[in-house]
Amino acid sequence: MSAVSGAGDVNGRSVNGPKPFTLAAANLDDLLAAAPVSGEKFQIKRIFQGTGVRMIRLTFAAGQTMREHSTNAPLVVQVLEGTVAFRIAGEELTLPAGAILHVEPSELHELEAVTDAHLLLTLAV
Repeated sequence: MSAVSGAGDVNGRSVNGPKPFTLAAANLDDLLAAAPVSGEKFQIKRIFQGTGVRMIRLTFAAGQTMREHSTNAPLVVQVLEGTVAFRIAGEELTLPAGAILHVEPSELHELEAVTDAHLLLTLAV
């Protein structure tokens, strides 16, 4: 893992005891490697859960879908790499790498990977 200046390890620990922060990922390469693309089924990996927030990595091979569902909390979807089709409220949005989308609680939505894709979900808990 690449060093981040002034930080403890990725869990916010140091030799001097706990810190009031957590470095959930030090760089994009490490974040992408945390959940590699698989042709069998999309991959889900929780990377962090802390006070009021949960962060989850999703990885899709092209053509894989996450069926329509909703969450009890607001969420933010960030496309780290690739392109996904995101269907919500009767619309289909094409989200390329770099896109960030906020979704209100209880809104039905689904997504399909147009290309191999890596996403980061941030949910309020």
